[in-house]
Formats: sequence, structure tokens, C-alpha cells
Amino acid sequence: MARYCLVVNCQTELQAGGDFSALAKKYSDDTGNKDNGGDFGFLVDRSNRDLAAATTSALFQLKAGETSAIVNNGYGLEILKNMNSRATSSVKTGFLA
Repeated sequence: MARYCLVVNCQTELQAGGDFSALAKKYSDDTGNKDNGGDFGFLVDRSNRDLAAATTSALFQLKAGETSAIVNNGYGLEILKNMNSRATSSVKTGFLA
């Protein structure tokens, strides 16, 4: 329950204009990209086998610069961001989990 509340609070901060990268650095428990402000790099298609299906589905629905609602990927809760500055066929991903 505490983790859920944390993710909801992060979502509220983001909706109020909070900085995604700063929140990811502070709250993410993903050691693979926390120090990079949640930056996970580029995904060029939906077949990335390292990510849960719910994650890739949500990511590829986001427009450049857009942040997702809270996503339950089956392993936990996360907030995703398309960190591209312009529309492309790939998605530069950010995770706040």
C-alpha cells in the first residue's frame, strides 16, 4: 500500500508540473535507470522482450513529451514518459517505478 501511495503522489506531482527526471531520481526503485532520471533509452518497436507487454503497449500510445497514467505491468506500478522531443517511430522511454 505504501508503494501505491508513493506512485499516486508522484503522478499528482507530475500533473502539477513536476519534473519527471527529478522524481525518478528521488523515488524510482529501478536501479538500472534511476540515476539517469528514469531514462531507459530508445525502443524502436513493440517487440522488446525485456519489458512487460503492458509497459510497451502504454509507451507506444504516448505522444512525444507525454506522461502515462499509472501502469500495472504485472510486476509493479510504474509511470512512463515518452521522452522524445518530437514525433518519431521510436520511443525514448522514461520509467518512474
